[in-house]
Amino acid sequence: MPSELEWFYGMNDLDPADGAADLDGDGFSNAEAFQQGWVLDAALVSPVPDLDGDRLNDITEAHWAQVHPAASILAILSIPWLTTTRTGS
Repeated sequence: MPSELEWFYGMNDLDPADGAADLDGDGFSNAEAFQQGWVLDAALVSPVPDLDGDRLNDITEAHWAQVHPAASILAILSIPWLTTTRTGS
């Protein structure tokens, strides 16, 4: 993780154990949260509902559904080139 990020969260940038720690106790290490682009301490963020538990807040999902209405998982899975296999050379 970048030193600046560790400083922001009050961690020691010289301590490699900080990456394996779980600052907010959500079950994901600080390094995993950073790699996914999540905040390391959920207490710093006002709570936003995630009713389906996929770690995308419902506001983001509602916006995505309005902007890309055909991008549901069923629509994506029905794209022929995703479901056909290549044969021959």
